[in-house]
Amino acid sequence: MSTQLLLDTLVGDSQVSNFNWINDDEGKSMALSVLDEMLNSPHLESLLDTTITPGMIDPGNTIIEQIAELSNESLMIDKEIALRLCGKDNSMKDLKLMIDANNTYIESFETLDSIISYCEDMIEENPLSSWIKEIPNLNKNQESKNTSHNSNNDDDVSKILYNLDNVIQILELPSITNTLIKSANYSECIEISSFIQRLSIRYNDLEIISHIKENVSYEINDMVKRLSNLLSGNLKQSSIMKIMSYLKRIIPDKWKLKTIFLNLRYKFIIDEFDTLIPLKNSKLVEKYLKRVLEVFREFTFQTVITFESIFDKDTEMIHSFIISIVNSLMDILDENLINIKEESIDSTILQLLYCSQSLARVGGDFTSILLHRLPHPLTREQILTTMTKQRHLVRTLNH
Repeated sequence: MSTQLLLDTLVGDSQVSNFNWINDDEGKSMALSVLDEMLNSPHLESLLDTTITPGMIDPGNTIIEQIAELSNESLMIDKEIALRLCGKDNSMKDLKLMIDANNTYIESFETLDSIISYCEDMIEENPLSSWIKEIPNLNKNQESKNTSHNSNNDDDVSKILYNLDNVIQILELPSITNTLIKSANYSECIEISSFIQRLSIRYNDLEIISHIKENVSYEINDMVKRLSNLLSGNLKQSSIMKIMSYLKRIIPDKWKLKTIFLNLRYKFIIDEFDTLIPLKNSKLVEKYLKRVLEVFREFTFQTVITFESIFDKDTEMIHSFIISIVNSLMDILDENLINIKEESIDSTILQLLYCSQSLARVGGDFTSILLHRLPHPLTREQILTTMTKQRHLVRTLNH
């Protein structure tokens, strides 16, 4: 009876009464059967509870579980999308970085737009045609640029975007210079230095050009140090002249260049003397002095010849250089002549005179210095006697 009463109440409801099949006897009988089965179900309490525990219902057959599965599939799809966007080894944090980078990229165009006219002029005048191509239609007068700047703003941005690689190469001149120096392409580095110098003169109020110039200058200074170190080494005359040709293009002060050259070659000769010290330590003093005199004659002569090939003849600087290197030689002789056999003294004096006569061909005769500063234990008479013997020997050979 209670089931019948419930059905009558439901049929009376406006929503259920729309179903005509319940109004006939067969429909009522079927409805009573369904209601009775539902009301006698062991899960009746769960049907009346608004908070349903999934474990109370047969798994795999409930709407709740289907919803949970669909929700899980949705999460998996979201993760798959994230992985495809960011890569398998990245997280959603990388996606945020990509978005931030994109925003920065967009902002950079606003900066480029503000210096468009400068960039156009830079590229127009750039002599490094192998790196930077000219932007077409740049030969506009300044008046037309000022008049049409706003109306042609989009066109200017398009030009910058089209030639963005060219602009970036200007900004990367310091790093390009660094790479060229490391690969010993010094001539190209000097081209860059000259180019940035011209830009800095024309755009002396543009901060970015000043920054590029400062960094390029830093690299060029490093190049000067590298070349200077090379000048302190054992080089052929052709190599020395090539290095000096680079330095002349960087350092305009000729007197300073001369000083650098002579000082570095002096340092090299002194270093060569020092490399022979093991001979002296091995008690081979006579051989040590012989090799010192050979180094002195060869590299002093080479230095003077090369100097005069690079610069105008400067008697005063050459004389100063020769005096310095001869004084260093005298110090070595003072210290070691006393340790060689007496019969070897004449041979050493003869070699000294030969060095002096060799340098005399380039204005470097140092006989007067030798006589003025006699290395111990040599005497003036010994030197003059050896000179007389040598002249007699030369006349004999000539006849």
